Amino acid sequence: MASGKLRFASSAMTGDWRSPSRQAVLLAGATGLSQLAVAVVYILVARWADPAGYGLVVAAVAVGTTAAGVFDFGANSLWVRELASGRLDRREAGARAATKLLLASVIAAVAGTLLAALVPNSTLWVAAPIALGLTGGLVFQVPLRAAAQSHLTAIGVVVGRFTGLGLLLALVAAGVSPVDCLWLALLVGSIVEAITHLVVTPASYRYIMRGFIPRNPWKDSRHYGVHGVAMSLQNLDVSILNALGGAVAAGLYGAVNRWTQPLGIVINAYTSASMPFVARARRWREVSTHLRSGLWMPALAVVACVAVAGGAPWIVPLLLGTQYSGSTAVLVALALGTIPAIANQPLAVFLQALGSDATVARVTLSAVVGRLALVALVATQWGAMGAALAFGTSQAVMCVVLSVVFVREVRQWRQLG
Repeated sequence: MASGKLRFASSAMTGDWRSPSRQAVLLAGATGLSQLAVAVVYILVARWADPAGYGLVVAAVAVGTTAAGVFDFGANSLWVRELASGRLDRREAGARAATKLLLASVIAAVAGTLLAALVPNSTLWVAAPIALGLTGGLVFQVPLRAAAQSHLTAIGVVVGRFTGLGLLLALVAAGVSPVDCLWLALLVGSIVEAITHLVVTPASYRYIMRGFIPRNPWKDSRHYGVHGVAMSLQNLDVSILNALGGAVAAGLYGAVNRWTQPLGIVINAYTSASMPFVARARRWREVSTHLRSGLWMPALAVVACVAVAGGAPWIVPLLLGTQYSGSTAVLVALALGTIPAIANQPLAVFLQALGSDATVARVTLSAVVGRLALVALVATQWGAMGAALAFGTSQAVMCVVLSVVFVREVRQWRQLG
């Protein structure tokens, strides 16, 4: 095998941790721990800060998260698919990754300086370092994800998140403002995650960056990019709510909207672990085998959603206190809205792996634009609850459309064997 090619962990290795289902379980466990750490960070800061101040910093973090997704423009996901299928070698991928990191550093430095100068009394400037940290953390996941080494990806994620939690506690003990502690913990966690991924990646999987010649990081990523930008734009619901509904509404929504993310950890692991095997498949029989092996994982995620919705009246007061009583109904709506979202992720990712990039991009963009428009329309009257209902509505519509497309794709693949 050429030195620039990625050695792929074969799906035939069903007797050890390299099988898709076991990789998914390992990744789900690690992601669950990391999401727990992030949830604790947000809960602690919400308890220590007033809703208005908390809402402002959450909005700034949302802008940074969105910026990272827009800048990526689907490149990471495309690289995973192409490395897994053998159409992209490590040297070309390394050149694209190095160019991307260099550009991200320059843009973040300029944007952060301008935001600090133009809006001196705001925390908006922290969006720039948050975006840079996320970019680095995700870039160095790519070789491991493509080689189906989810157990190593999990190590970086866990180390990064718990480092952030530890830093938060240390900074608070040192007397630093809880609002500043939040973004610092998230930033340092992302940096540590990137470094850990680089360290644990075996030499045979790593990018080859020596003597790289700058390459276009976004080559052929147009459809992946539209999908990635659309997914990142979802994070603007907090910012829109803050602008139109007020900081208190953004605080009530932001205090619990992250809680629904851990509900998707099982499905995230299922799709991440299976995707490289699906991308490498040449017959429908191979694809269906990988899809069926972990179907119990989405079912488990749905059960978790129902449990959170039912327990919201007790969970919210216990964790946040009575000042966030308005977040209870919001959490119920978000948990129920996550049920169709659980189906949407594997539908979208597997359709992309099978070559339906353009269709997935169009459907996702339409759903997200509709969601944000709905948030803007109802923010003034319905506040945080309006944003939660907009989320559930958009996910339900998207689920119906993607299901129809997936059935059509299955019929075509079956004709090929």
